[in-house]
Amino acid sequence: MTSYAHLMRRADTMLRVEPDPVKAEWWHGYKRGLRRAHHGDRFGTETEHQLYLDAAASDDSMRKARGKGYAAGLTLERRGPPASDSNRMAKYRASGRQIACVIRDPVALSELERLAEKHGGVTAAVTAALVEHSRYGGDARVREAVSA
Repeated sequence: MTSYAHLMRRADTMLRVEPDPVKAEWWHGYKRGLRRAHHGDRFGTETEHQLYLDAAASDDSMRKARGKGYAAGLTLERRGPPASDSNRMAKYRASGRQIACVIRDPVALSELERLAEKHGGVTAAVTAALVEHSRYGGDARVREAVSA
C-alpha cells in the first residue's frame, strides 16, 4: 500500500506540472480527498465533505473535476485524472470520423447514387471518392489524363 506522504508528494508534483486547468482542479480535489481520508473527521466539516462529494455531479467542468478528484483521494490509492475531452476526441478521430451533410445539387446526387451502387453504400462511395480525389491532388484533369 502506498503511504499518505508519498501520495501527497506525487499529487503536489503532478499539480505543479499539469498544464490542463481542468486536470489541475482534479489534483486539488485529490489532495483534499487524501487529507480527509488520512485525518478522518478531524479534517474539514461534514458540510464541506458533502459539498466536495456533490461537486462531482456539477455541470461546471472545473467544479466537477475537483469533486471527482476528491472522491478519488478518499480511496487513499494512487490515482490520476481521467482523459480530458481533447484526449477523448483525439482517440475518437483516430478511430474514424462521422460526418453529416445535405446535398442538393442534382448532378452531385446522381453521382453519389452511382458511386453508392458501385461501392456498396454511401459511406463506401464517399470514402472511395475522397481517396481518389487525394491521389490526384484534387485535379480532375490529372485523373482524366492518367486514365486516357
